[in-house]
Amino acid sequence: METQTNERIGMSPAPLRQPDAHPSPQAPGPRRRFGSPLGALALAAALSGCDRAPAYSILGSFFPVWIFCFFAGVLLTFLLHLLLRRLGLDGQLTPPVLVYPSLAAFFTMALWLIFYS
Repeated sequence: METQTNERIGMSPAPLRQPDAHPSPQAPGPRRRFGSPLGALALAAALSGCDRAPAYSILGSFFPVWIFCFFAGVLLTFLLHLLLRRLGLDGQLTPPVLVYPSLAAFFTMALWLIFYS
């Protein structure tokens, strides 16, 4: 039916393309899971640290400790911002869009290393 519709409106059906006997050099070869055995070893070593993360049980739910470190880091950043504003030094830290998130990340990671490393 489709061929009749194509012929009726003046279109000829597209010829079927035959697969090439020899693939072109740009054709992708079989895909491998890992780039090399060294890459697989590096991936296994990186994931081996994920076997047990410290967590606190609060009312029966376990929360990872990094969440508490994150909130404490944001709180410390806010307190530092208030202190710098009171001293009149907050204008020296430019651009604040980069400075304050960097300080929050610094405090978060420092607390993690101090208490859980």
